[in-house]
Amino acid sequence: MPSVPRSVLYVGVLSLIGMSPLAFSYPLTLQEAQSLAVQHDPLLKGSEWREKALSAEKVAADTWENPIMSTSLMNLPVNGFSLSQEPMTQFKVGIKQRLPRGETNAIKSTVFDLKARQEILIREGRRWQLIHDVSQLWLNWYHSEQKKRVYNAQIELLKPLLEVTESRYRQGVNQSQQQDVLNVRMAMLRLQDDLTQADLDSRTAIADMSVYWDAPAQGAPTLPDKLSFPQTPTLLDTVKRAEPVALMTYHPSAHQLALNEKIARQNLALANETGKPQWAIEASYGHRQEAQNGASRADFFSIGVQVDLPYFTSSKRNAETDAASARMHAAATDFRLRVRELAARALSLQEKLSVLQQRKALYESGLSQQSKDLIEVSLASYTSDAGSFNDVIDASINRMNVELESLSIETQIMRVISELTSLYIPAVTVAEKLNVEIVNTPDGIERQDVGVVTHEG
Repeated sequence: MPSVPRSVLYVGVLSLIGMSPLAFSYPLTLQEAQSLAVQHDPLLKGSEWREKALSAEKVAADTWENPIMSTSLMNLPVNGFSLSQEPMTQFKVGIKQRLPRGETNAIKSTVFDLKARQEILIREGRRWQLIHDVSQLWLNWYHSEQKKRVYNAQIELLKPLLEVTESRYRQGVNQSQQQDVLNVRMAMLRLQDDLTQADLDSRTAIADMSVYWDAPAQGAPTLPDKLSFPQTPTLLDTVKRAEPVALMTYHPSAHQLALNEKIARQNLALANETGKPQWAIEASYGHRQEAQNGASRADFFSIGVQVDLPYFTSSKRNAETDAASARMHAAATDFRLRVRELAARALSLQEKLSVLQQRKALYESGLSQQSKDLIEVSLASYTSDAGSFNDVIDASINRMNVELESLSIETQIMRVISELTSLYIPAVTVAEKLNVEIVNTPDGIERQDVGVVTHEG
């Protein structure tokens, strides 16, 4: 029996479980990775269904109870069971309608509406959390691939150095020792080990990203020509215009807690409504047969009102009201605490970004070029027997470390931008849906409307 290739078997198993591998034959940009994560996230679809369910429950909550219809045969004589024997005998049909207690139906409907609006915020926050998480993994992959490039460049730099050192050692040139040859070989072996570790980190980052794509990646994608974060222009403009504390009140995670406070306030109103009476209206029609002597008998029509008086449950009602009030205050505290945490994080990231940009400028303006010059000077001194071999190795390692640190700074800047984006852009999105003008004023953000986010179109 011919064997099945592993690649065919692999694709077949994935197709059986509803997954297909992603094949990358082009550079995987950061924006592409973000789009794939949002496109394949099941939570976003589940949230849409929950919103639909809550919207339907909103309609159901604001409806009256079904009317109660009754039929009865009343005052039937047991000595003959005749409908015309006694004048009190009648066939009665009645209907009863119970009315809502106070505004309980409207309040319950409002609660479901607020919960449905929370799902919109959940999706908005989830989208940007996905973008943040995948961006961090993509930057892990980018950093690892760039480290591989640096290590390969360093290996290529040491190869001619090794040839020169071996040649000088064989020729017995002054100051050339076998130790110099071994030092170069050891340095190249360490670089090979670093290169292997960087390759492992790169593969791990791709595997971690594929979890968000709902399918494993087939083949290794390539890096784009240029590193860029697609939301950077909007982010930098927002950071300049907006005051963090005021803006963070509209971040999805904070605004959800604001809606929790509104829900708790409605539950408090609902608890207060339980102290109001509940009314019911009923009506009935009673038909009587003619008398046995042929005399006509009038039919009866009745109408009445019932009321449920909650006079003996005051202690229970007061306890429920106190509990609802406490939950409302707790929700307000959670909201303020969340806004404070988000604003503090935003300010901290801004300071970190500023320092990283200063370090980047320092490396670009001086350290990078000076490390290159040091290699050239050290190598020229060594070949002319005016310098030691250790100086050449140290200069080479120093140049590599400068390049690696410069790469690390560049990656850290993009990580900070990613985190700032996950804070500012979702808050701006929610604020725009509320028609709030984002302006940095002495009092913070100018507010045109402080309502809650409406349903998505």
